[in-house]
Amino acid sequence: MKHLFLALFLWIFLPSGKTQDNYLIGYQNEVSGNKFTYHSPFSNSELSLLSRANKDFEPIVWNTQHVPTDFKGENISFVWLYGIDVTPTPQAFDIYMNDIKLGTFQSPVTNDIATWSIKGARGSQLTFNKTMIDKHGDQMGFAVLTVPANNIKKGEPL
Repeated sequence: MKHLFLALFLWIFLPSGKTQDNYLIGYQNEVSGNKFTYHSPFSNSELSLLSRANKDFEPIVWNTQHVPTDFKGENISFVWLYGIDVTPTPQAFDIYMNDIKLGTFQSPVTNDIATWSIKGARGSQLTFNKTMIDKHGDQMGFAVLTVPANNIKKGEPL
């Protein structure tokens, strides 16, 4: 059964182990948003934050992993699991970093593209890497937000 509204899910997934130096955990903890249980690419990650492309739902807000105080890279990337409805009519979502609007992305209208990106403000880029299509025909995978390091505060989350 297809969803009635477009849904964007942020799974509460905290990977263990060391990440690559320029890649950090994109979801550390919820700040606000609608919690929702839904299947994901990982069987141990079913709790998510839900956003819909209508004004009846509050935006989802979360913190990333703290940026290491000794971070020296030019760019830094934050990775999290995502799920998004694929519908014939694209729906728009805004993405912010610390109250700064980075850009707007639209839900996909097809599952034919495995990786898609938008370039945003302040040199940012949001990339969606589809790893599976769920039983409803919707995309799931990894989202990666990459920002120049001069846009972040070391020792703090986004």
